[in-house]
Amino acid sequence: MALIPKFKGIIKERKIVLNDKEQFQNYLLSLEGHEIEIGVGKIQYDRSSNQNRYYWGVIIKMIADETGHTSDEIHEWCKIAFNGKHLIIGDKEVIVGKSTAKLDISDFEDYAEKIRQWASEMLNLIVPLPNEIIEGEI
Repeated sequence: MALIPKFKGIIKERKIVLNDKEQFQNYLLSLEGHEIEIGVGKIQYDRSSNQNRYYWGVIIKMIADETGHTSDEIHEWCKIAFNGKHLIIGDKEVIVGKSTAKLDISDFEDYAEKIRQWASEMLNLIVPLPNEIIEGEI
């Protein structure tokens, strides 16, 4: 199966405004006479390396230090508690932690905020926001 190219743009007044209209039109020429399928969706940007460093170096590390658990243990628990998916297996309901690597920037910020809120309420631990950390501390 051939790789299907993706074309980026924005929606403006319910119309698609492509970043490279000519490239898109040339691609359409190559499909002349064929059935096609069109899908449109919002671009999902993966979490940034800064977010990842903040997550592991600040949020997870502070909670691990406070509780005495390893960073990996805290991460696995957070995935279940704040990014969990309920499954029915047989007659039992279980919760599994979904991968945080697949969260986009916005969803990852929401995930981190839930953990910070929990840490504040349950551990009386104030986890600083990313903009409250001095460069080089992570």
